[in-house]
Amino acid sequence: MALLDELVQEEDLDPEVMGQTSSAFKNLPELEKIRRLIQMDLLEEPHLLRNMSDRYNLPLLSTTLDEVQNYENLPLSKQLYERTGILPMRLGSKCACLLSVQSNWLKMNQVAFHLGEPIYWYLAQQQQIEALLETSHLQIEDADISATDRIHHLFEEAISRRGSDIHLEPEKNQLRVRFRIDGYLQDSAPMPMSFHPLIFSRIKLLAGMDIAVRRRPQDGHYTYNSNSNRIFDVRVSTLPGQFGEKWCCGFWIRHRYNTNWKHSVFSKMTWKCFIRQARLQAA
Repeated sequence: MALLDELVQEEDLDPEVMGQTSSAFKNLPELEKIRRLIQMDLLEEPHLLRNMSDRYNLPLLSTTLDEVQNYENLPLSKQLYERTGILPMRLGSKCACLLSVQSNWLKMNQVAFHLGEPIYWYLAQQQQIEALLETSHLQIEDADISATDRIHHLFEEAISRRGSDIHLEPEKNQLRVRFRIDGYLQDSAPMPMSFHPLIFSRIKLLAGMDIAVRRRPQDGHYTYNSNSNRIFDVRVSTLPGQFGEKWCCGFWIRHRYNTNWKHSVFSKMTWKCFIRQARLQAA
């Protein structure tokens, strides 16, 4: 039985989804179908990996990553990951290679040849691999930049360009970045799709949203302090899309009003009445 058929039988995949697919989708290799279903949030990666673990007799990487250490040959580890999507690590004294749905499974023998020692294969979620890359010293596609730093860079770029909104939209091979400037959406440099789960999880935490919800719209807000010491109210919203969640946030600068009547052209009594009415209107 094919893997997708097994997932449908175990109710991990909606059979109506498979019935509504196009002929072009049906002609794709099974692993590519799985990748696209995960990108569209139609298939949960943890359920898939559990099924693959039983099917191929491969252990799952534990959710606790404390025992996982960098492979000692960092240049080789970086080269293999960039070519194959397979990440060599150390798990105790064992050489553990981490496989995800995004990895090129046909390159397993090539990885084993280059490492030249017994390999212990583990299945891992892409988010687990990205978390290991973020905490390691591997400079793979800017993986050394944390999600928080990348969000900070996005916000500062939008502010410097006098943008009012930031739009992040996942596409097939990249994460599209656009700023709304003077009412028009303008493209910025795209980011690798590998940053999608990291950035979206972090922004959801900042905005008080549920990071586990990905298939329905959400909104939230929080306060951002810019490098220029200006305070912005940030409104965040997410929407499900074809290749994953879309993200949009709007900026509103929080103005500080001077309530000292001596700095105004009004008399003290008039100024107090003005401030009182303004506070009543705000309430």
